[in-house]
Amino acid sequence: MTLESNISFSLSSANNVAEGVSYLIYDRQTITLTIEQGYKSCSSLKTATNLDDGHISCVDELTKEITQLMSSLNQYTITPEIAQQIQQDSNQDVTLSYNHTVVINANITWNSDQTLLIQSTHSINIGENVVIENRGLGTLKLFPGVGGINPRSTVNFDESATMRSPKEGKIKIFYNPIGTTDLHKYFNPYNYEAFCDDCDVDAFMLINNFDDLQSMTLYPSGNYALSTDINGLNRNFQPIANMSYPFSGDFDGNNFNLYNLKFHKANFGGIFGVISGTKNYYTIISNLNLYAITGVGEHNIGLLAGHSEHAIFNSLRFGLENSIECQSYCGSITGSGIDVQIINTFMEQTPEFSNENTGILAGALIDSRISNSICTIDSFLCVGSNFEVAENE
Repeated sequence: MTLESNISFSLSSANNVAEGVSYLIYDRQTITLTIEQGYKSCSSLKTATNLDDGHISCVDELTKEITQLMSSLNQYTITPEIAQQIQQDSNQDVTLSYNHTVVINANITWNSDQTLLIQSTHSINIGENVVIENRGLGTLKLFPGVGGINPRSTVNFDESATMRSPKEGKIKIFYNPIGTTDLHKYFNPYNYEAFCDDCDVDAFMLINNFDDLQSMTLYPSGNYALSTDINGLNRNFQPIANMSYPFSGDFDGNNFNLYNLKFHKANFGGIFGVISGTKNYYTIISNLNLYAITGVGEHNIGLLAGHSEHAIFNSLRFGLENSIECQSYCGSITGSGIDVQIINTFMEQTPEFSNENTGILAGALIDSRISNSICTIDSFLCVGSNFEVAENE
């Protein structure tokens, strides 16, 4: 599986052993033999009439060993040889895709302005004394739980493992937080900075379904990312955040699709009701495709956001059947905005608006910039009005 990459190692079967890419630690024959010999050994501790403590203890230990061995059947290990190959290919984007648990037992060094993505449908475990280092200006990503089918997949670090990014390169971690009976999982973000040594790391809590998407309202200051396409099934969606509690985290769509979703709110309506970063830390919404989104309201209505301040919208794609019904300050990205940057945004078709007092991208922008994005389709303008102190590059 390759995501916007020039090279991909497919790690889905034991046949890749010959390529030096991965290997299975144990095979099924080994496990079967372990079970047979183990139970024979434990049986020798059993009396003719009952199970003594020695036999019970033996069975308990054997059960643990078998569980570990069975787990290893669904596990791939990144060895020093694979780590060396990664480093050699650092002149281009590299994606390693796994369909089982990944164990990194070798130092990973990324020295490039490209992207290294290590992704799996299951968890990614960083071994003892392993160093994950980004020496370049690019991005190193660890992405467990791809596809959203394993909602407990995460990135686990041994207490002796560390991350480093001594230059301006980024390390991004995507993970599923773990909740409790009294605490929703999004109230329990993990502190990956504890494993940083001269490190710049961004951690994103994964969204696996519609309910997860809606639950962002509980913690609007968190960082979130999609693990898969989200189909709203035309259910009503309550916009995330408001003027009192705006969304101030980051959101990475990971180039997945959000579609068949509708919302109805009088003012400040959108997937995000209100977005507000700061001049020192812009809120970033990126890498998202939106299809068949329907928004209904009166003022400050956007498919993505009702109102935005100190925000960056990057690499967005608006597909077919999007529509907005509102009276004023309406737009696909944001109804209104102050200090907003819109970058690399593409429209497959003009959204269906209820009137012309609107703009394709935004209803009104102040002190903002639009670059490398669609600006005029048919009779509609890029920004409906008040495009003040702004640039279209």
